[in-house]
Amino acid sequence: MVSPQIFTLTVFTAVAAPSDGTTSLWYREVFLGDFTAVSDDYKKLYLGRAPFEKTRESEKRWAALRAGICFERQQKDDDARLAYDWLSTETHPPPLERWQVHHDRVQLRIQNLKSSGAEDPVLADRVEQRTGQVLATIARGERMLQQLHDLADWHAIRRRVGSELQRRLGEEWQSTGDSVERSSRSLEEVANTVAGFSEQRTSAVLANVLSLMAGRSLAAQAVAQARIELRAAHVFAKDLPLARDLTAYLDIGLDYRVLKHSAENRVHSEILRQVGELQSELRELIYGSRSVIHQRPRLDLALSYLVDLFETLSWALPEVRRDPEIVELEREATFLGAALTVGTQYGNALRTALAEREAQVQRAMATAADLTQTAIVNEGVLARLGQEASPRVVAAGQDLLDGLLAEATETGADEALRQARVLVDWLPELEESRGLELRRLERRRHRNRR
Repeated sequence: MVSPQIFTLTVFTAVAAPSDGTTSLWYREVFLGDFTAVSDDYKKLYLGRAPFEKTRESEKRWAALRAGICFERQQKDDDARLAYDWLSTETHPPPLERWQVHHDRVQLRIQNLKSSGAEDPVLADRVEQRTGQVLATIARGERMLQQLHDLADWHAIRRRVGSELQRRLGEEWQSTGDSVERSSRSLEEVANTVAGFSEQRTSAVLANVLSLMAGRSLAAQAVAQARIELRAAHVFAKDLPLARDLTAYLDIGLDYRVLKHSAENRVHSEILRQVGELQSELRELIYGSRSVIHQRPRLDLALSYLVDLFETLSWALPEVRRDPEIVELEREATFLGAALTVGTQYGNALRTALAEREAQVQRAMATAADLTQTAIVNEGVLARLGQEASPRVVAAGQDLLDGLLAEATETGADEALRQARVLVDWLPELEESRGLELRRLERRRHRNRR
């Protein structure tokens, strides 16, 4: 059961403060601990009985909450429930948004009282269904996340091969905006994989992150890096307004000082736009949940609103979620979720599942972001090898391949075999001399795994 003490201060912000005539009751409750006698007086007050016949409506609401809390402390659950029911079913509540928060807290206390008795079978069934749906989403997400991890491992191997080849040649092949545009095989592969995680949502978020990174690079006058990030963002989302605007700044050749100022302002305005958009979406979902939360036939709709709300929050950028109003809306949504599901068998399971889903989305985005950075580096290698390979490059590749195949033959090292495959894919000239041996080792590895 929720501790009654946490509501003591809330009363004065959510409902009108008591008058001098009722301050003595509050003093007896809080400072003297006279719960037994004061709870009866609170009950008389909110019911309008003598000597409180002329009590204001705001004071009756205040007294009903205090009465319920005092009765709970005495473990008189039936009397507490009556007080909360009177308050929650009041026909003319004040038209204040704060009153809705107060009303929701009353509902939470009612649900806590219910949790000690019989479970509401309708609510329990709805919560169980929603919990199952969220867990199914998590299961699908884990399969897609594994694909992201596998692709990240493969790109990490490519990066090591590229780094070793450059070391042997004494060269440095860096990605540029043009190389990313001309040879975007790695990024397209990443985009196709991340798109499956959540119906294109991952790709849109990654494009947004890359565009914001480009804006900050421009503000720091790192123009070359900004071009790479913008070209990469274009692979994930073709017509993102922020990326389009930043690209326009580069194309018209702005002075560095003007470019820095323009990029800073555009990034700032984009963050504000996303904050406002998220605020509107959260308010709409909270309002939707509130409007049906007490209607038994529509409990599933209320749960749907809340599940959608927390899924939306999971995808928001950290700098957007730090906005104070969004933090407050998230707290309100958490409270609504608790008020709706407390006292049901699956209430905690649903809240745990929602938290697990959020953590999963964050892991997926972190993995995809790291993978994207690695793929951008690999684009520099692909762009260099996409040109006509010189005898010097082929010779260096041949020497590296011989060493990898020897290691794979002697130790059966899977890493060496995978690096050898990357190298042959990058330099088809090596297929004629070492392709047969590579395929033989790959077949042996496949048999051993079986």
